[in-house]
Amino acid sequence: MSGVTHLVFGFGFGLIILYLTNNRFDLRRVLIFGTNNYIGPDLRVLILGLFLLFGFPEDNANWLSIVLVHSAYGWPLFSLVVALIYYYFSHYTIEKTEKFIPTLIRLKEPAMSYLDCYKLTLAGGLFHFHLDWLFHPNTPEYTAIMSTGNFEQPFQPWTAPPIHWSMLFTGIIMLSFGYLMLWIFAMKNWSQKEKFINAVKLNILYAIFYLVWLGAWLLVTGDPLPVGEESDFGQIIFYGIVFFFPLILVATSFERSEFMKAPQIN
Repeated sequence: MSGVTHLVFGFGFGLIILYLTNNRFDLRRVLIFGTNNYIGPDLRVLILGLFLLFGFPEDNANWLSIVLVHSAYGWPLFSLVVALIYYYFSHYTIEKTEKFIPTLIRLKEPAMSYLDCYKLTLAGGLFHFHLDWLFHPNTPEYTAIMSTGNFEQPFQPWTAPPIHWSMLFTGIIMLSFGYLMLWIFAMKNWSQKEKFINAVKLNILYAIFYLVWLGAWLLVTGDPLPVGEESDFGQIIFYGIVFFFPLILVATSFERSEFMKAPQIN
């Protein structure tokens, strides 16, 4: 069962987004995101129960329920079904009567589209894995992340001369990234929207280049490169799945801010 940390983490994050977006990411969206962060992928216990009810061996039933629901590849598919529940309730709002009894009132139009319900269902569940993969002992995901790091080469050059060439290359990558990011935001003839889009492109480009470089070396040699006592390859993939991709889903599930809209030509 999901712990209280899932509950606090999911709803806390959702409420911060609500505040930052001036309620465009409204309470209904907070509830969908927070609920799925809390218990979304743990709905596998229901699927496990169904498999056991239909006579599946316990080991097989447990494995299937994890693959179909409690995994980064199963949850996106299972979310298609779960999102239908939230879409159904998006046709209703809750009003409190004089007797303080909540009453469902049907709206003329749904408050959210099915696609937005799906985005938040998927995002909340992927955020759920952020805690599961890091803080459950001996998870395959945590082991895989750490296996991409080289921790034998100390980061401090004065304790382990000479410096490995890969660390020098990593330093060049970081310095060039910082320079190009400053260059983008120093461009006077670019709008805020153009600066933002180009900064995002730069970030993605560097992440892909870095992943290809580290991944190719790992594939060819079987040994991770030392880049400063970090498992960069696994960390980038991990945060891409459980943080940045869910953030993109959250950001596209409500009306965009004005500076991101295309300017209107009079």
